[in-house]
Amino acid sequence: MSLTKTPHLAETVRKLLGRGASANAYNILNRLHPSDIAELFGALPNYRKAAFELLIQRNLTLAGEALSELGHARGGELLAGMSAQEIS
Repeated sequence: MSLTKTPHLAETVRKLLGRGASANAYNILNRLHPSDIAELFGALPNYRKAAFELLIQRNLTLAGEALSELGHARGGELLAGMSAQEIS
């Protein structure tokens, strides 16, 4: 994904999650490559966890692939406080 598109896309996802339009936010995330999702998470500090949880609910495989692109520190932040049941 182009770095110039990331802020615009992040703003769109943030607004959708803020409005409770999770299906629309998921449709955007589902079209992205896992590395692009990881980049997008970096631009969503306040909505990163909500976006990740949405991916876990709708597409566990994609959530796992995006998590692996994040690295240990940021990935650990997303998993912190989540139970094994929430993740599976």
